[in-house]
Parts: sequence; structure tokens; C-alpha cells
Amino acid sequence: MRRYLAVFAMLAMLSIPLVAIAGEETFIPREARWSPTPPAQTTVDTAGLTQLLVEKGVLTLQEQAAILQRQSAVTAGQSQEVSGKPAVSPEKMR
Repeated sequence: MRRYLAVFAMLAMLSIPLVAIAGEETFIPREARWSPTPPAQTTVDTAGLTQLLVEKGVLTLQEQAAILQRQSAVTAGQSQEVSGKPAVSPEKMR
């Protein structure tokens, strides 16, 4: 009988911190922090990256110039789309 009483007392003492912690904190499930907005896309410094690749010998100067020219055309197209004008005229699409 003493053994059961000692086990019960020990379990009761071990459960006191759990009861105290449960009263102080609120559990927020991950679903509650869900946002319908996707994370922002990261941007890359194209000029810096291509310069590094040229220094490492991965790209040639001609390839770097082509990439930077393409990137500037894409950036110009995006700025036109933002201003309300399409990046490609309908005549060019035909």
C-alpha cells in the first residue's frame, strides 16, 4: 500500500510543472500562421554574378555581354508592364 501511495505522490509531483506550463502558454498551430501571400522572390545581382563567373573562367566575356543584354531587355520589359504598356506589341507577336 505504501508503494502505491509513493508512486502516486511521485507522479503527482512530476505533473505539477506540466500543469503550470500549460496555463501560461497558448499553443498556436502552424496552420494559424498560414498566409495566402507567397514569399517574395529573391533577386540576383546579374552583373556581379556574371563578373564572378568570368573571373572563375566559367563564362567568356561574350557570354557575359549576351546575358547582361538579355537581362536589361527583360528589366525594360517589366518596367513597361508596370507602367501599363505591354512589353511586346501585338504586331510583333504575329
